Amino acid sequence: MVRQSIKHNFVIVHIIFSFTLQQVESCLSRVEQSPIDSMQNALSPSLKALIADKLLRHSDDDVKVAVASCISEITRITAPEAPYDDDQMKVFMIFSTTVYEWT
Repeated sequence: MVRQSIKHNFVIVHIIFSFTLQQVESCLSRVEQSPIDSMQNALSPSLKALIADKLLRHSDDDVKVAVASCISEITRITAPEAPYDDDQMKVFMIFSTTVYEWT
């Protein structure tokens, strides 16, 4: 019974987590390229959170696709400047290539 409850809770957390990433992606898709400083400041926490190892190495493919989508949107928004340093961008490019190959 306890095992089933843990599995059920994990499923609920996963659904909420995926839904939240989808909401972030939806919001990011509405941000224009080269936004004003206040918008860039508001994006900063998402920028940092999305490149975290915990998300990039997440076991669920839906989460990985959502993360790749969000980072792609951030890259679009910040273009022509890169949102991350060269090493982080390399990690993201490899990550996104493998994520989209799986789907």
